[in-house]
Amino acid sequence: MSFEKGFLVSGFAWVSVALLSLQLLVVGLLSPHCSIDIFHPEDLPHPVLGCFPPNPEAYRLVPLELDFVALPCASLPIEWWVRGGALSLYPGTTYEVPLVVVSCNVRGAYGLCLITSASLYLREASPLCNLSLAHGRWRPSHCFVRGAEGVSCFYYDMRDGSIHVAMLPWSAFGHLIPFLQLSIALAKSGIHVSFLATPRNILRLPKIPPNLSNFIDFVPLPLPKPESSPLPESAEATVDIPADKIQYLKLACDLLQEPVRDFVSERSPHWIIVDFFHHWAVDIAQDFNIPIVRYYVISAATAVFFGAQARNFVRADGKKRLLPQSWTLPPECLDFPSTVAYRKHEAEEMHPGYLGQNASGMPDGARAGKLIQACKAIAIRTCPEFEADYLKLHEKLTGKPVFPVGFLPPEKMKQRSRTSEEEPWSGIFQWLDEQNPSSVVFVGFGSECKLNKDQIHEIAHGVELSGLLFLWALRKPDWADDDEDAFPEGFRQRTAARGVAYVGWAPQREVLGHPSVGGCLFHAGWGSIIESLQYGHCLVFLPFIIDQPLNARLLVEKGLGVEVERGEDGSFSRYDIAKALEKAMVLKEGEEVRVRAREAAGDGIFGDEKLHHSYVEKFVDYLKNQKF
Repeated sequence: MSFEKGFLVSGFAWVSVALLSLQLLVVGLLSPHCSIDIFHPEDLPHPVLGCFPPNPEAYRLVPLELDFVALPCASLPIEWWVRGGALSLYPGTTYEVPLVVVSCNVRGAYGLCLITSASLYLREASPLCNLSLAHGRWRPSHCFVRGAEGVSCFYYDMRDGSIHVAMLPWSAFGHLIPFLQLSIALAKSGIHVSFLATPRNILRLPKIPPNLSNFIDFVPLPLPKPESSPLPESAEATVDIPADKIQYLKLACDLLQEPVRDFVSERSPHWIIVDFFHHWAVDIAQDFNIPIVRYYVISAATAVFFGAQARNFVRADGKKRLLPQSWTLPPECLDFPSTVAYRKHEAEEMHPGYLGQNASGMPDGARAGKLIQACKAIAIRTCPEFEADYLKLHEKLTGKPVFPVGFLPPEKMKQRSRTSEEEPWSGIFQWLDEQNPSSVVFVGFGSECKLNKDQIHEIAHGVELSGLLFLWALRKPDWADDDEDAFPEGFRQRTAARGVAYVGWAPQREVLGHPSVGGCLFHAGWGSIIESLQYGHCLVFLPFIIDQPLNARLLVEKGLGVEVERGEDGSFSRYDIAKALEKAMVLKEGEEVRVRAREAAGDGIFGDEKLHHSYVEKFVDYLKNQKF
């Protein structure tokens, strides 16, 4: 057995060493499969760990000789505690230092795992700090203080040969979630990820798999609010504000430049993976000689379309393109047929939104253009089996290596969550259980699409006219006095026998995975398309903002959905809704769409998890081979 020395803030080293040795002997005797093996010292970092009270002079750091121990990964997960010596932060206050073995993936030399977690506990077992330590890197963790107000914890990062990636997503959940999904995919391949976002946004993200907690750090960056900012105090994402206030969120998020610079200076990641927004990340990356990857959370078709607009932002004569009509036709650079473009009413919104000035002083197109010029590579949430032509063209137009990272489909739910077992969702799922397979339409427009009263009422009347079974999850509109007021008068009562109209958050993955659901009426967001086709659902599109119209045209072009017809001004009626639903779900003319949707699931393009993992692995290989 071999041990190497590290350092902890604590007291008597001989107590810890003796107890540790005794515990290892007991574990080895009682668990034949859990033998102790030699861990080579060159694979171990040497961290410095400490806790500071508000007054650092109230105590002194005392080194503790702590033995690091490696166990074969096959023996995990197991838990065992070794209680070390006492640690005094304040006069008369004593803390204990326990260690615990946690489950982990095979990593490091010879398939061995390090004891990867340490905690400081009050003597009455109330946790003071919970520090997650990963083999190969010692990464910062935030301290939740209990019993000792003002105490904070830290430990130093000791670099080794592992890959460290910093993630910088834009503050919209249509971006935060795909960045988290890519983070999880990279972590599964042994990449260490620092996910930089505002505190409230981090708290609202889905939980990561427990076995990846040592690979993903969430780094909260408090959002600075400029003086006289019209943003509400709690606003940290686009979902928190109306569309006309998003420009002020951009202004606030630009003030994160210095905190991000401080993080990069201290942690020196090998790569920075950025969204469209963070144009100032270019200067930070250049100052510290760190390469950038531009990650698109949209389709390759949309990336090509937006890229064309960004490149054409300034003509050769220096005059800006000011005509929205340029958005109503496929880009001239396309060398293959395409119907992917905006309608007139959509172009009139997108053109000033992407190329026009806003409160931040930097148009979105200018942000994106600067990042494309400076990045070393591009990653896109798609695959060649679905968008080969657009991927090749994007690589040709940008002159940068383009890596499809697959659709990054979320893992299918193996069992229902706690939410689905509680009211009202337990009753809703019971209702779904009673319906025929593929007979229910799920209606959901997410949290970013803020529909007005007329739009919601026409959708409701259209769903009612279709005669189809439905489950509608609607975020309570700002204009509604109560849940009942969100829908047309009497709608819930008239449709109670064949549908559920629920106001509030929905466990969407579980709903989509239910066998009675066969179709979706939604906004054509890229993430929702991926989740829906993962289960083979027939799609009905009613797009509203940003990339949604382009996604709808792309999927209709590929025979995977039906778009609701609209007037030139973007208006639609209940009859348009009913017509699209009936075609997608029951009419003979929609049979081909239903067949293609079913084929896309299972072993098809959208359901093949191994296929998408293979693209992540190619991207990981690039990150590892090009990190310097």
